[in-house]
Amino acid sequence: MQTTWISKLLAALTIFLGCAELQGSEPDVKSSLRPLQFDVKSQTVLEHNDGKFFWFHPRAAVIRGKDHTQIPQVVMTLQRHLLVSDHYSGMYTMLSKDLGRTWSGPDQVPALDWVPEQDIDIAVIDVTPAWHPHTQKIIAVGAQVRYNRQGQQLEDVPRAHQTAYSVFDPQSGHWTQWKRLELPRESLFNFARSACAQ
Repeated sequence: MQTTWISKLLAALTIFLGCAELQGSEPDVKSSLRPLQFDVKSQTVLEHNDGKFFWFHPRAAVIRGKDHTQIPQVVMTLQRHLLVSDHYSGMYTMLSKDLGRTWSGPDQVPALDWVPEQDIDIAVIDVTPAWHPHTQKIIAVGAQVRYNRQGQQLEDVPRAHQTAYSVFDPQSGHWTQWKRLELPRESLFNFARSACAQ
């Protein structure tokens, strides 16, 4: 599996470098490239700050169905920042059926909520969703952390900080329960989590 990812990365780099080479190529090649026409508009989707929480980490993925004539839906994942450094709620989602003009939600996803364990809450934060065309599903990847009741991240057990993922099926509208990415048992991987830079 690692070979597959490496080969895909190398292919992407090859394409990138090929595009970079086009920038310095002969004028006839440059003239055949036409700029893409588009507009960028800034929009505030959601605001909230009541002294208890505010919304944080909004990230979106487009559901690219097989029927390319239909307007795709957009799923946004986000969490409540609980006003303690790096203390976040379980995951919420919002949905747009008109390319971001309007949104429904935020809706809490029970399968992606905190998992309580005695005086500890296990959460997955810094979540980034991405469309996976082969399975026609969204894969969301995040950082699994442990919080005490005061909202501090803990390193109280081995592998307290790991990478976790969930899968969203647009057909059923359901998310799977968080699952931890199992890594080799060496202590090197005791702190092995994704974060904002996935």
